[in-house]
Amino acid sequence: MEHKTLSEAVWEDEGFIGYKVGAGFYRVSRDAMFGVYPEFAASSNTDENRFAEFSAPAVGLGTVVRPGASVYAGTIIGKYCFIGDSALVRERVVLGDNVIIGAGAIVENGVVLGDNTKVMTGAYLCAGTQIGENCFVGPRAVTLNDKFMGDPAVPDKVRREHRAAPVIESGVLIGGNSTILPGVHIAPGVKMGAATIV
Repeated sequence: MEHKTLSEAVWEDEGFIGYKVGAGFYRVSRDAMFGVYPEFAASSNTDENRFAEFSAPAVGLGTVVRPGASVYAGTIIGKYCFIGDSALVRERVVLGDNVIIGAGAIVENGVVLGDNTKVMTGAYLCAGTQIGENCFVGPRAVTLNDKFMGDPAVPDKVRREHRAAPVIESGVLIGGNSTILPGVHIAPGVKMGAATIV
């Protein structure tokens, strides 16, 4: 994948329309938060790399980031992606080419999405989730990685050691309002109906 970072803003008669990148172009709405540096709560379960330096997001040509979306530093976005209104894409996320992140969806840190994968409105992908190519994640579907559900009686170190994000192979279709539990591995081509729990 060829990625470039932000360069010059482009304005036309109707106002700001995006950023020019080399000979190509992608659009980041002026109301989007782009290159946000992550901050963490003192009790965050984020791994020890949380204090690492993060580069500006790298973005492939033809990508669109809609108003209200937040894309954190250290993210790599492929070509012709679409990040919907008010979506959140955290640090160290890698999006392949032609990925769609629907309005209001949350993609936590360290998630990897393969080419042509679609994450619909309001879905939540927990930190570390791995999803292959040509997948569909329905509206309000959720992945989980914390086997202790944030139990304050379990030390953060133990929670980090036992954290296990789901792995979803290529060609998987996940119906809306489904829940993928910690550590689950879904084989290629599986089709899950709405409100499935695995």
